[in-house]
Amino acid sequence: MDFYYFIKNLWKKDFNLIPHSKVKFLIKLLLHLIFGTNLRFYGKRAITKFPIPKKIKIKHDPKKNLILIGTNTGLYIKDSNDFFTCVIENVGGFFGLDHHKGIYYVACNGSGHTKGCIYSFKIKDNEVYDFKIVFKKRFQYFHGLKIFEDNLFLVDSSWLMNHEIIHKFKINDHGLKKISSNHIDVSTKKDLNKFCHINSISFYKDKVYLLFHNMTEYTRINSEVLVFDKNFKFSEKLKFEKDLVSAHDFSISNKGKCILDSNNSILYFNNLKIKLEDYFIRGYIEDKEKLFIGLNLKKKR
Repeated sequence: MDFYYFIKNLWKKDFNLIPHSKVKFLIKLLLHLIFGTNLRFYGKRAITKFPIPKKIKIKHDPKKNLILIGTNTGLYIKDSNDFFTCVIENVGGFFGLDHHKGIYYVACNGSGHTKGCIYSFKIKDNEVYDFKIVFKKRFQYFHGLKIFEDNLFLVDSSWLMNHEIIHKFKINDHGLKKISSNHIDVSTKKDLNKFCHINSISFYKDKVYLLFHNMTEYTRINSEVLVFDKNFKFSEKLKFEKDLVSAHDFSISNKGKCILDSNNSILYFNNLKIKLEDYFIRGYIEDKEKLFIGLNLKKKR
């Protein structure tokens, strides 16, 4: 079923909106299926194995912040001594991280558009331990994870094809139990039919907020936040900030709304606007009165 859906949406894709011709991409897909090459970089092997790490020791003052950072090369912990420890490596990119009752969950998209998984683990007494793989999927592009009301929501959304899915899991004592896979389709909406690549999900007052990145640098379509009901039925386009370029990390709560206008290097938080010159900004979390933002030098992304 995954492969059928993958091919169906690949065939429907308007390849004029991305930097790949249909013929070139189909050749890459064929090479991947036969030889296991990376779907984006066919000179490399695709990641197919996701090892489970052993217990990892860290040195941290429990009175200070412990920061988890997902990157394209691994999952890192920044401790109170400003020392970075790589917790999981050599399995591709990590996009989406949340925790529930002492267990952390992180989405790993491997090589992208091929195999991916969700890791879970615990942190206690300066140890990172009890690593598990609680979900695997082929032909995925995991790009956001959020826990809400004892449910885990996983964004599975490709920028290469019409592939926009929100997987819903119930969190229980045995791990994750998959409840549904919700296919997000706004293709019938005239002004939204070329929207692509959901990269964050947020919940507020019985509404679901999905940020469509839209690959602005290629499509010239600005990023937008669309609002859905709890059954993922489209409701409206959110009126917030305009002219967003490849935005990330929309968040809404009683404190207000926040979004990272990534390629324009701007943080919007309610009426606050902060320009972070020369940085591609991605990664956002609130902790009491503090905001933590991920900064990537544009020349070194």
